[in-house]
Amino acid sequence: MTANAGSPRPFGRHLISLVAVLVGAYVAGTAIWPSEANVLAKLPGPDLSPAEVVRIQVSALGQGSDSEAGIAVAFRFASPNNRAWTGPISHFSSMIRSANYSPLLDNVSVQYGRTLTREDRSYTALIVTDRRGVSSAFVWVLSRQASGRCEDCWMTDTVVPIGDMQSLKFA
Repeated sequence: MTANAGSPRPFGRHLISLVAVLVGAYVAGTAIWPSEANVLAKLPGPDLSPAEVVRIQVSALGQGSDSEAGIAVAFRFASPNNRAWTGPISHFSSMIRSANYSPLLDNVSVQYGRTLTREDRSYTALIVTDRRGVSSAFVWVLSRQASGRCEDCWMTDTVVPIGDMQSLKFA
C-alpha cells in the first residue's frame, strides 16, 4: 500500500489523462514535423524558427540516399557563406554522401537536443540513428541573414559531425 491509499484515483481517469497527453504530443509533433511531401517544397522564410529549419533539413536528408531532392532541400537552407564553401549542389551532394555526413541519409530516428539561440546565432545538437543501428551526433550552426533575398531567414552556416556515439569516450 502507498501513502496515497486513502485517496484512490480511478485507473480510467489516469488512462484518459495519458491518452490526452499522447494525442497532444502527436498533434504537436505533426505540427512541428512537416510531412515528407511538404518538406521537399519548403523554402527559407522569416517565419521559420532555427529549430524548424534544422528539422526541415534533417527530414529532407532522411528521404534517403537515392533522393537528390532531399539533398537539394538541405542545400536550399544553406547560408550564402555555406554555399560559397560547399557549392555547387553537385559538390554539396558528394559531401553529404561522404562518411562524415552519410548517417543523415536514410536515418531511422532522430533525437533533437535543445536549440540554443543567442541574438543572430543558433545551435542545435542532435543524434541520428541509421539503418544499421549506429547513432551519430551532429551540431547544426545557423545564423539569421542580415541582407539579401533571405533577409531575416535562419539558414545553416555549418553542420559539425561529432561522430558515432559508440566511439565517443567520456571520462
